[in-house]
Amino acid sequence: HTSPSQYPAFPPPPPAMPPVLLNLLISLIASTAVRPADPAGPCDIYGAAGTPCVAAHSMVRALYGGYEGPLYRVKRASDNATHDVGVVSRGGLADAAAQDKFCAGGVACTVDLIYDQSPQANHLGLAP
Repeated sequence: HTSPSQYPAFPPPPPAMPPVLLNLLISLIASTAVRPADPAGPCDIYGAAGTPCVAAHSMVRALYGGYEGPLYRVKRASDNATHDVGVVSRGGLADAAAQDKFCAGGVACTVDLIYDQSPQANHLGLAP
């Protein structure tokens, strides 16, 4: 058997950082933080695999992580006014609230254009 005195002693813990210095350190780290990269969308993943999207249509979400443009256009039956419905945030979901506001009051609206999010701009309009 070995006695406890034969084992090396652990060093004492370091002194606690004063709260003022800790807050300063946290502020410095936060102020130099870089904006995270956009999350990859399906077309980003396909492109990285060497098979880029030749068209990217969706009324639900952006198909590229950095996409910020319109997804589709709605047309109001009462006055034929149109409104582009985009994404809530970069690379995110459709802004359904914007469509609801534009088509409020029981006014009939139809989708008359679905935008191509790819660089090819192969937008889908109404068939003749």
